[in-house]
Amino acid sequence: MVEKYAIWIIRNKLLVVLTTVLLFLVAGGGLAKLKISTDFRVYLGDDNHDVTNLEVMEDKFTKNETLFLTLVPKQGTVFTPEVISAVHELTDKAWQTPYSRRVDSITNFQYSVSADNEISVGDLIPKDKAYAANELAKIKEIAINEPFLKNSLISEDGSSTAVQVTLHLSDDLSERMNQTPESVRYIRGLVDDLKASHPEIDFYLAGSVMMNQVMGEAAVRDIINLVPLCYIVITILMFLLLRNTLGVALTLGIVSITNVMVLGLSGWLEHILAPVIGFVPNAILIIAVADCIHILATYYLELSNGKSKEEAVKNSLTINFSAVFITSLATVIGFLCLNFNEAPPYRDLGNMVALGAFIAWALSISFLPAVLALLPASKKAQRPLMVSSMTSLGAHVIRNHRGYLVVSILVSLFLTFSLFKNELNDNWNEYFDESFDLRVAVDAIDENITGVHRIDYAIAAPADSGVSNPEYLEFVEKFSAWYKMQPGVAYVSNVSDTFKRLNKNMHSDDQNYYKLPDDEVLAAQYLLFYEMSLPFGLDLNNQVSFDKDSSRITVMLHRTTSEQVLDLKDEATIWLNANTPQNLMVSEATGIDVAFANIARSNTFSMLWGTALAFALISITLAITTKSARYGALSLVPSISPPLCAFGVWALTVSQSGHATSAVVCMAIGIIVDDTVHFMSKYRYALDRLKLSPREAVQYSFSTVGVAIVITSIILVAGFLVMGLSPFQPTSQMGNLLAITITMALIFDLFMLPALLIHLDERKQRSAPFSSLVAIKD
Repeated sequence: MVEKYAIWIIRNKLLVVLTTVLLFLVAGGGLAKLKISTDFRVYLGDDNHDVTNLEVMEDKFTKNETLFLTLVPKQGTVFTPEVISAVHELTDKAWQTPYSRRVDSITNFQYSVSADNEISVGDLIPKDKAYAANELAKIKEIAINEPFLKNSLISEDGSSTAVQVTLHLSDDLSERMNQTPESVRYIRGLVDDLKASHPEIDFYLAGSVMMNQVMGEAAVRDIINLVPLCYIVITILMFLLLRNTLGVALTLGIVSITNVMVLGLSGWLEHILAPVIGFVPNAILIIAVADCIHILATYYLELSNGKSKEEAVKNSLTINFSAVFITSLATVIGFLCLNFNEAPPYRDLGNMVALGAFIAWALSISFLPAVLALLPASKKAQRPLMVSSMTSLGAHVIRNHRGYLVVSILVSLFLTFSLFKNELNDNWNEYFDESFDLRVAVDAIDENITGVHRIDYAIAAPADSGVSNPEYLEFVEKFSAWYKMQPGVAYVSNVSDTFKRLNKNMHSDDQNYYKLPDDEVLAAQYLLFYEMSLPFGLDLNNQVSFDKDSSRITVMLHRTTSEQVLDLKDEATIWLNANTPQNLMVSEATGIDVAFANIARSNTFSMLWGTALAFALISITLAITTKSARYGALSLVPSISPPLCAFGVWALTVSQSGHATSAVVCMAIGIIVDDTVHFMSKYRYALDRLKLSPREAVQYSFSTVGVAIVITSIILVAGFLVMGLSPFQPTSQMGNLLAITITMALIFDLFMLPALLIHLDERKQRSAPFSSLVAIKD
């Protein structure tokens, strides 16, 4: 059947080539429609419980869509005429940011004081005024002791300050993708101008909107920088290992066609992709190369043995068709099982690479042999590199198979137990390395002024009285006080601090009255008068709902792990269960950090199901194709061990796992089973067809397929290591961990698998005569 197909391809080679080119052109037209999202919420999904909670919070209060600009004087404190002037300038010009709805800084903070038995509200540092040193000292004293400013917009020692711009972006993702770059472009230009005019100050730009923008830029950077680098590395390796320019060119052509078709089809579907999709082109490049290598390695081996071009094409396709199909099917299954991932971008990634693996397989068994048959054969076909080395390695492994079996088992057990040392952590603000200005800014903010992780609560007030209720305010104060005592907490904002200051103002700024008012009516009047005094854009809606039926508590944490965020949230829940009055209701903790932490935790368990399904499906596939449940199960041993050992190595070196690493096993199982299938198929052929002994069959496998296994593994590892150079952490972690996994797989396929086959099959042969003898005696 396969031989007839090979003959058909050779006879209709021109038709196959022209059809492929036509499909390529049609699919490639969709590239212009391809879009990459600039919203990190795409990692969570629309139906995510935490996203729903966050949207409810944002509907009641202002959205957490911010640009956060930090100013750190190179010498002295913030409270000098030069720095205050820069803060004024930045605050004024920040209002012009497209889609801005609020700008907060120490200069325009609405500070209230007592004036003739009334409350006077105004900017803490009015502009167009020259301040003497003693006046700035007094302002500093107020600022670093004001609960809404300290460790929020001003550092505790006054050495740095910040200006926060709150934006109001569209709920429509397509519109946001245009609004975000527009806002960031303006604010970056503003910061560049300020850096030029104020060289005595360091400026750092961060915030959730900035994070969105940089995520999109990271994907583009990966595609621009890493894809060409990966092409270069793989081209050099293929040329050195295959030693044939035409073979290298054909492989790169098939890879390019596959990538264009996958990305083009995604564009035609008008799918908005996440930044992690920057991983896809390189993954397809690496996987597609592996398919071509097996066809080409056999083709050139046949040519070097004196076969004609047509015979070499037919034999290569006939010999490799089954194994290439199985390995491609395993790769597709592995990546499709990423649909168990709770983060939509990783589901998209899995589907796109699975589609790429399918297209690469189809091209490798149609377009590739058609082109080989169409073009003239090389007059001096060279045997691929390492043929003799593989023969020698096979003999060495056979002689020492018992030792290799024992060592591989011991290493597997040690590394498998080590994998439990991995710590679950998935912080979105650590997705970038120090080559990104954003990462430098986040580090500076965490070190100089406030925390970078946020947890929000909405506390509903009694329906008959609202947020002015004394019992309600006392509870808000107690809950905030509890949070302030927790390790790692940088800042807590709550409306009770506003009421305490207003109560003090109404008692001639007597510090003894810096406490919550005990009269509900007076408290409501204080709040009403204060709100009426606030200028446009600086209302209390970031703290209190419009209808005064609830208030928000915001907690900022210094850098921590996602698990520690959840642990703190769980401790807060315990406190709330024990201390919340029956007539009050507190929302679940919410925020992007909580959402990312929750999905990182739950995703680990979801991917266990995905991995289990991948193993089961691949096991069934191997059992059917090998026509032996025994060999199907045996094939899984060198397929399961590498990812487990790779995670053990990861635990001993990196020790932190998140979204990206949880998806690696599904990706890896489909890739690493390739070499096992090729080795096993040659072993079974030698055992069943050629009637060789287990040792001779192992030697045959090394001689015939060992070179292709090593070449594909080297190329896979090199390609994924290039991806490990990505400054975007998810891509970098997936690349490095896959490289480790494939390295482990190569070691297991060359040493553990042959040792296991010899041990089990020779044992089976030794027991066969004994079994026959027992049968005769019976």
